[in-house]
Amino acid sequence: MLTVKDLMQRYNITRQGVRRFVDKHIEEINADGLEHAKLGADGWQFDAEAVKIIDELRGLTQIAITEHSESETVKELREEIEDLRGCLHSKK
Repeated sequence: MLTVKDLMQRYNITRQGVRRFVDKHIEEINADGLEHAKLGADGWQFDAEAVKIIDELRGLTQIAITEHSESETVKELREEIEDLRGCLHSKK
């Protein structure tokens, strides 16, 4: 379970920012009927599913997909460069 402090570090936002975000999106975070984010005696607690949903709400999954795509593109371009180099060396 993660705390508000953990989310502050994860998303680089203030305690107040975490609280406002959770207040605004609590129904979406707990949409499946389970308490993925809950207020307990020690403050807010967030399970892995809550973090996954918050990541999605904050658009962090799009960043991961973009980085993966760029990485794949770079790999493909490097392979193409090596193929072209091979063609040049075979003509000599």
